[in-house]
Amino acid sequence: MDATDISRTGFITRRRVASFIGLTFIISYLFGIPFNMLISPLVKDTNEVTSVLLPRLITVYGPAIAAVILTLSGAGPFSTKTLLNKLIPQARYTGWCLAIPFICLLITFMSFAIAGVSVAQLGQFLVRDWHWLIFQLIGQVFIVGIGEELGWRGWLLPTLAQRQSLITCVLLTIVIWGLWHLPVFFSGYQIVVPWLMMLGSLAFLTAWLWFKVNGNIFVLATMHASFNAPEAFMENRLHDIKGGEDLILAGWATLGYVYVVITFIIVISNREIWRK
Repeated sequence: MDATDISRTGFITRRRVASFIGLTFIISYLFGIPFNMLISPLVKDTNEVTSVLLPRLITVYGPAIAAVILTLSGAGPFSTKTLLNKLIPQARYTGWCLAIPFICLLITFMSFAIAGVSVAQLGQFLVRDWHWLIFQLIGQVFIVGIGEELGWRGWLLPTLAQRQSLITCVLLTIVIWGLWHLPVFFSGYQIVVPWLMMLGSLAFLTAWLWFKVNGNIFVLATMHASFNAPEAFMENRLHDIKGGEDLILAGWATLGYVYVVITFIIVISNREIWRK
């Protein structure tokens, strides 16, 4: 190892959070965007899951790749092996993995029903296209869920938690995670406001769950995917009906408020963990 390598490794060790943020943005934007542009035309006529998730593969795996690079460099609270072992599903957390998708599906359908989608329509979507919902959930777990959670809650949160309270870690994560989603901020307030509400809710809920499941990333990836999959499923169904775009926006807004209320209840009822 020459002097340049030693200097670079020393910087990464001393500025590990800054290094993680920089690597994540470089991988997600510098490599992820060209990959998206290359793959999108090739898969646009496949199906509603592959055509959306596959082009985003490099982008959403930016946090995970950055986390692995940093652990290989000796930065962070644990080794690469320990980090990757957190991806392994554990039998004691099976209940979480089964309950979370069901609860999030119920929350999403309830929110869209409040927003104006009839119960009959919701039932029709589920009976007719249940296989797409499962496919969406699986795709979200293994692409978006693992790609993001291995970085945000697998590496960043425990690294911040070495010196900060959990509440401070969550707030810092929200800022970093939000900036990583920068293009969303140009989508108009009707999308941005509910999206921010759900981003904040997901950050708090996954941090709470991280504490409960001892940092098991597979459970957190399931949580992340269960947030995304039902909403994506509903959006794909409503695009094809009259007035669907208005229902999507209304459902999106309602979902944001519902998750904020749920998050508030969980945060208040678990006050002791946020100071740790």
